[in-house]
Amino acid sequence: MPKRSNLFQKVMTHIYGQMVPIGAQVIESAMVQERQTGQEREVDILIVQQVEGNEFRTGVEVRGRTAVDDVTWIDCMIGKYIDLSIHRKVAVSRSGFSKGARAKAAVYGIETKTLQQVLTTD
Repeated sequence: MPKRSNLFQKVMTHIYGQMVPIGAQVIESAMVQERQTGQEREVDILIVQQVEGNEFRTGVEVRGRTAVDDVTWIDCMIGKYIDLSIHRKVAVSRSGFSKGARAKAAVYGIETKTLQQVLTTD
C-alpha cells in the first residue's frame, strides 16, 4: 500500500512532533504489521518512545473534514487497530465528534481530540 498523506495529516505530524518527549520518534504514514496475518496497515501518525525500558507505541488517526465525524470512523478504527501492536490510540478530528462516536471510542479506549484540543495541549 502506498503511503498516503494530506495537508492536515502533515500539520498534525508536525504538532505531535513538537509535543513528544526527547528521543521519541514521530513517523507519518507508518506501515505497521498485523500480529496475526503480517499484513501491513497504514497508521497516519505513529509515535514510538521508550517507557521504563519498553517500547510504547501510540497510533494517531486524523481527519480534516468539515463535517462532524460519526461512529462509523470509530468502528473503522476499532477494526483496524484490533490486530496492531499499538498501546494508545488517538483519533483527531478537525471538526469534532458526534456523541455516539465519543461514547463508542471511550468504550474501546480510543482518545478523541479535536483540532482545538490538540492546539491547546500544554
